[in-house]
Amino acid sequence: MKACFEQEILLEEIGSLLDFLEKVFPPKQGQVRILNKAQVKKQVLSYILPELAKYESQISDLEELIDGGELANSQLLEIYILKKSLNKLYDAFKPIAENTFSAKEIERIDTSSDIFIQDIKTYKKNGEIYEEINEVEFEASELNQYTGCEIFIESQGKAKKLNLFPFLIFRDDFLHFYKRTRAVGYEYNNVINSTGYIFETKKKFSQQTFGVGFRDQQEFFWAEVIPSKSASGEITANIPIETSAEFVGREKQISKIITEIIEIPNQNGIIFGPGGVGKTALLIQLSNRLFNESNKDEIHFSNIIWVSAKRDYYNPTFDIIEKGKQQFRTLDNVFSVIFEFLNYDNMDDYSFSDRRELMLEILKEEKILLILDNFESVPSSDQLSIVKFFETDVKRVLRRQPDYFKVNITSIQQIPSGFHHIELKWLGKIDGNSLMKK
Repeated sequence: MKACFEQEILLEEIGSLLDFLEKVFPPKQGQVRILNKAQVKKQVLSYILPELAKYESQISDLEELIDGGELANSQLLEIYILKKSLNKLYDAFKPIAENTFSAKEIERIDTSSDIFIQDIKTYKKNGEIYEEINEVEFEASELNQYTGCEIFIESQGKAKKLNLFPFLIFRDDFLHFYKRTRAVGYEYNNVINSTGYIFETKKKFSQQTFGVGFRDQQEFFWAEVIPSKSASGEITANIPIETSAEFVGREKQISKIITEIIEIPNQNGIIFGPGGVGKTALLIQLSNRLFNESNKDEIHFSNIIWVSAKRDYYNPTFDIIEKGKQQFRTLDNVFSVIFEFLNYDNMDDYSFSDRRELMLEILKEEKILLILDNFESVPSSDQLSIVKFFETDVKRVLRRQPDYFKVNITSIQQIPSGFHHIELKWLGKIDGNSLMKK
């Protein structure tokens, strides 16, 4: 199932459908999109479904254009041809659609007792849905057997039952995937669009299903952070998942970064300090606070983009450290991550000079906070070119829009530049003791 969601497929008819929708409903002014997506390979979960979901609210508009005769005959013909794209999308999901799913939810009907209503919905591979409602009584320790999402996998004539909770659940007949753990439960996103909800529970991840123990359970399933919308709908971000249940200390440092870097136009920052001191965790916390800002007048950026140069990756399944592919080593790599985040396609066909010019144009249109994590892993010559581009070239282009872009760098050492440097030291005794108790 994980391989199904992560697979990259040649878009073909799906790409043609996306091109067509883009012609009918052009992106906002100044936002360039590359056509001819049919020859591009993309992931189903991270690209295809979010792209299609962007047009979900405009389906009725498309019907009106057809009924009103405002689309040319050639375009109408194209609509019918593009129905093939739905078949291709279905084929991509066949490994999942061929199985039977069962979703079990409970609702307490008497607060003075342990009596619940259990709703079991079974989703058959032929599209049929069967619902069974039972009245059950159980103790809290028996919760696992009455709730969850299960998949029945047929093998050698027998059906194996695998509990997918909390990675996948059904809600309102839509499949949702786990995003992160919150203080009150688990946060989920709909696989079709960016809407989500909080599943309030104290139930923990079941390690029995996988037969292994692992430390950072949140990174087990979808390691890649998919850009998502804030609750306000004003901000898009790919902030890494927080690996600790509670953030300890650092309030002064967060306030310092906000007042000395974030709130000052044209000010970029470097947060430096020894390895393991908490630079990444600090900026994750800061990014989440900016992301969750509900007051539109206090929102600084419409995009928060994280890029990491970390070389090591912790594999929780085997409890080992592996060498991973760095997201960036050069300035051009940084461009690629930003292009992908903003859904610009086929950018590999452009020269570095053209990509650079397009990036400068984008920065005049999009308000971006860029986080470059683990900067010490970048070769020194490339460090200088990255710093020079953002410190000199970008500032020159944005001299009339100094609040449109900002970059924060984490590094174990100071970087010679005009960036504002903030040193992060080890926690004090009080906060250190508090952390050890967590």
